Order: sequence, then structure tokens, then C-alpha cells
Amino acid sequence: MARKQNTSSTEETFSVNGAAKLTGFSVPTIRKRLPELQRAGAVMAGDSWAIPLSALHAVGLMAKVESPQVETIPGQVTGQALQVETRQEIERLRGALSAAEQRAAVAEAVAEERLKALERADRALLMLEAAN
Repeated sequence: MARKQNTSSTEETFSVNGAAKLTGFSVPTIRKRLPELQRAGAVMAGDSWAIPLSALHAVGLMAKVESPQVETIPGQVTGQALQVETRQEIERLRGALSAAEQRAAVAEAVAEERLKALERADRALLMLEAAN
């Protein structure tokens, strides 16, 4: 694959043959699309074309190129498994939150009752002291 560095930037460029190999389209198809590629940044460099990767994307010639397959390593969590796991964790946390809120409400009620008992005991003590 004929790759060149574009002198105006660091973007990788390809000849017509290189672009054809990269994209999976035929050389005649790439040549037919040269006017579009030129508008997208391709330039004649000496006796061959310098077609930037961005130009190939811009005119839709990279659509045939498949993204690399990502292998799943045994034990590695996939996206769907991660979603299920996340939903289960959310449900577990909701249950824990509900239980914690219930314990907090009970603790508040107990604290309120104890405060009332202390206030009653305090009033009774004040009455006893006043009587003496």
C-alpha cells in the first residue's frame, strides 16, 4: 500500500492504488471519485495522487472497511453482561437503601420517644426540687 505523509499536515495519505487496497473499492472507482476526493483534500503530488484518510472518510469510501473485531477474553465482561450486572447491582443497592431508610426511621422514632421521656423526667425532677 503506497502511503505518503502529507507535507501540509501529519495526516497519512494514500495513492490511488493504496486507497483502493485500503477501502476495498476498485482503482477505477477511486479514479472516478477523484473530483470529490480533491474537494475533500486530495492533491496531485508529482505524478501521483496524495489522498488523505479524512478525504476517503468524507466521500464515504471507508464505509466498506470493517472495524477490527474485538475478541472477548474468557472471563472478560461483555457490554450486555455488564448491563445485566449493573442492573442487578442497582436493584441490590435500592434494596439496601430501602432497608437503611427504614432503620433510620425507626431510630428517629426511638430517639424521639427517649427525648420525650427525658423531658418528662426533667420536669418531674424540677417539680420535686421546687417542693423541697
